[in-house]
Amino acid sequence: MTGAGTGAELAITVALAYQPVPYTPEWWSKPARKYEYLGQEGGVPWSDMPKAELTVALDDTLADALDRAGEILGVGSGPDAIRLRDPAEPVSGLASITFRVGFYRPVDDKGFNVQEHYHWGRCVPVADMDGTVSEISFKEVTFRQLLASQQLGLIEGDVTRPYICPSMPQGDIPSLAHAAQVGVEAARAAYAGVDVAVEQARDHASDIGLLATFIGACRGVYGTVRGRKARKQDPREHDSI
Repeated sequence: MTGAGTGAELAITVALAYQPVPYTPEWWSKPARKYEYLGQEGGVPWSDMPKAELTVALDDTLADALDRAGEILGVGSGPDAIRLRDPAEPVSGLASITFRVGFYRPVDDKGFNVQEHYHWGRCVPVADMDGTVSEISFKEVTFRQLLASQQLGLIEGDVTRPYICPSMPQGDIPSLAHAAQVGVEAARAAYAGVDVAVEQARDHASDIGLLATFIGACRGVYGTVRGRKARKQDPREHDSI
């Protein structure tokens, strides 16, 4: 992680979780066909997944990062997907045909659980500075928000290691979570902590564990948020984009 002027930057690694699902022969870009082997023998461990390493600004969106990673890996819209895409869609590239987002967890070292990821949607729970928690589309959520919300225990996984999930949901995607609340002081401290951690890492770019250590410390002080939904989302419900 480095700092550039007044804007901090973050090193992230984007991994392709499984093969692009071939809905039609030209749904994906031609370079994406080289990944047809992924997942044929079951879930692929994170270490074996194709990856793109990027540097993003804290105010870049997750969609921005997925688009850039898609360009590096050669995973993008083919002619069929482009024809079916909403012409009013403001996001282009891989993000325009992304329907699920998620992040690396240690259990993924044993193999990515494709079945489990089906409940993922396009939105992530994010805490505002006033403590209000709401679901925000990956097209709008910034890495600053992702890091702060991870510190607060709202997001499962390492937000600096997002996945490319190249498939569409069969049916409707999950509904938005109801708004929740976390402590105002905890929310403010989490956001302040993101800037402090990145600033401290400016002169220690080789210390890739610095931010993770900080996140762990924050969890020890503030604990995880207890107000998560008790019920699982029904995958048959609809998710607003």
